[in-house]
Amino acid sequence: MGSFFKVEEAKIELVFMEEEEAEEKQFVSKSDIRDLEHQKSLENKKQMIKDHPAIKEAEKLFNAKIDKIKLSEE
Repeated sequence: MGSFFKVEEAKIELVFMEEEEAEEKQFVSKSDIRDLEHQKSLENKKQMIKDHPAIKEAEKLFNAKIDKIKLSEE
């Protein structure tokens, strides 16, 4: 690694946390952030479908409410 950065000496320090410590410090990994953003995106899509005028009209016509929306994973 020292040759890559063209330095004579390179020092790397890794610090690992226990799950409890991570929860206390409210640490969120990049993977967790990506998952949360994906979930938020899915919820927004579901809400857009529920609020679509055609869906609202169908609910009126059939006197029914949509309670589940399943999005395909692509």
